[in-house]
Amino acid sequence: MGTGSNRNFSLLVLLFCVHMHLLPNPVTYLEEYKNEIDFPVGKTVTYTCRPGYAKHPGMSPTITCLDSGVWSEALEFCKTGCNAPTRLVFAELKKEYSNQTVFAVGKAVEYVCRPGYARHPGIRPSVMCLQNRTWSAALEFCKMLLCPSPPSIKNGQHHGKNVKVFIPGMSVKYHCDPGYALTGTTQVSCLPSGTWSIPYPRCEGVLSA
Repeated sequence: MGTGSNRNFSLLVLLFCVHMHLLPNPVTYLEEYKNEIDFPVGKTVTYTCRPGYAKHPGMSPTITCLDSGVWSEALEFCKTGCNAPTRLVFAELKKEYSNQTVFAVGKAVEYVCRPGYARHPGIRPSVMCLQNRTWSAALEFCKMLLCPSPPSIKNGQHHGKNVKVFIPGMSVKYHCDPGYALTGTTQVSCLPSGTWSIPYPRCEGVLSA
């Protein structure tokens, strides 16, 4: 039946993205999406790396439901990697890496020297996760702080004259020359800072009767 007039109809089409397929082994989506069936346009879903894989630096681990009702391309944001680096005697990982368990191939991590050690000039304090999922060799980029020869005191001597290296924790005792007696402390200790403890022993003259 014609009415001689034009009628405009608008059809509202609601588009949804169906439940996203699991991506290859490196990733899995978060538990919060597990029971959802469809997702509205504009919805962004975040993935997390499976055990044994690490997030690729610079890539967002997300996909978005597009206006066409399909998901955006999933980048390779998780890659196989290395476990936490071996603990070093002379250095520890920077705090930003301390709770991380997997590191992506190509990732370099930096260390800081432990107390009693100082940076070795010219050696970078880092190791890198290699293609075979092992870490590069850790060079000795922190060296132990050694103490110089024990301090000399007036009218006295120390017992470390035959020792060539003084490491933190070592102690050296003193004795006084004839006619003098020790006062105060009788020894000094090599500190983690590479310096000797103070105060130093003193030898004072003994009054004759």
